[in-house]
Amino acid sequence: MTYTELINQTFHTVSCYSCGVPFGITADIYRRVVTDAVGSIYCPACGKTSMWRESDDQKKIKALEAKLKWEMENTERARMMRDEAQKSVINLKGQVTKAKRRAAHGVCPCCKRTFKQLVQHMKHKHPDFVDENT
Repeated sequence: MTYTELINQTFHTVSCYSCGVPFGITADIYRRVVTDAVGSIYCPACGKTSMWRESDDQKKIKALEAKLKWEMENTERARMMRDEAQKSVINLKGQVTKAKRRAAHGVCPCCKRTFKQLVQHMKHKHPDFVDENT
């Protein structure tokens, strides 16, 4: 009895460090063992186990990638904080302008009542304040 199955996988060719025989491993195993440097591969020809370790270049690349990711996150956080600060400044300017205009027109900031004496005082004693805020 013969059993045939179609396999739809990507294989990578590696060579044994001991005997030099090339053999294929799946993309998942290749990524885990060769790229991520985790684990080992058994050679089907000589029976020895090949272990991969991170090279110094791979270690430097990973460290630089981590640093870049950290800096990008901090940059984004700083942008968000700057935008929030700008919005806060705009809001505060609006509130100050509103309070000045109301005071120039004689409105008490506490009870919201209008006082004619305050209006007259602002017009006669501080005319530049009234002109500036109306």
